[in-house]
Amino acid sequence: PQPMAPSLNNHHPLEARLRNWDAQQEEQKLQIQRNVYGVGVPLRRQFELKIVDEMDQKMGLAQTLPSIHRDILTGNDSRTDWEDIYPDEIGYEEDFHTRLERIM
Repeated sequence: PQPMAPSLNNHHPLEARLRNWDAQQEEQKLQIQRNVYGVGVPLRRQFELKIVDEMDQKMGLAQTLPSIHRDILTGNDSRTDWEDIYPDEIGYEEDFHTRLERIM
C-alpha cells in the first residue's frame, strides 16, 4: 500500500525536505559543534547571528540587502548565490549612507 498524501497533495515527497534544507543544515552544524566543542561555541554563534539580525533590522536592511555579516557567520561568504549576481531591483535604489541619514 502506498501513502495517499503525495497523491492527494500533488507534491513530491522531497519538496518538504528541500524547503527546510537550510534550517536542517544549520541545525546539523550546531549539533556537530556541540558535540566537538561543547555548548559554548554554538551558543556564541547564535548570539552573534541574533545581534547581526537586530542591527540589520535597526538599519532597515533586513529585507533589502544581503547581509555580508550573516554570510561570514554562517560560512556562506565564499558561496555565490543567484541573488548575489542578479539582485532584486527593489531596495537597491538607495545606498547605505542615504538610508542611514534618513533613519537619523
